[in-house]
Amino acid sequence: MKKWIFSVAVALALFSIFPVFADESEYYPITVKVEKIYVARDGYRIIYRKSGVDLGEVHIPMDWLKAGGKCEFVNARPWEGYYLVAFYKNGEFSHCRVTAPEYFTTSLWSPAPNGYPAEKFNVETLDLTL
Repeated sequence: MKKWIFSVAVALALFSIFPVFADESEYYPITVKVEKIYVARDGYRIIYRKSGVDLGEVHIPMDWLKAGGKCEFVNARPWEGYYLVAFYKNGEFSHCRVTAPEYFTTSLWSPAPNGYPAEKFNVETLDLTL
């Protein structure tokens, strides 16, 4: 009985040490809930929920969506929720991932108004204000 208790105590001690040696990621993710995505010729305007009831907006240029680019869209089902995750490396924007429905028939997607300024999509980074 004493050997069993001792072996269990040693096993618990070993398993509790392993998280100390786990590698930390060099990326810091910030996740926000997407409220609306406007599709424009030059990119996507994403309206997201800030803390409280405030809304924020970011612009994602079409160039970021190329293979190996700064952004990717991931298909999501309605019950999973729609999110924008921005990854920062050493305090600077690295890349982002947007989960959104596959079909444009949902209420999340909407066309941008005619004449939406193309200059808004001339961005190099994604600055999320919370």
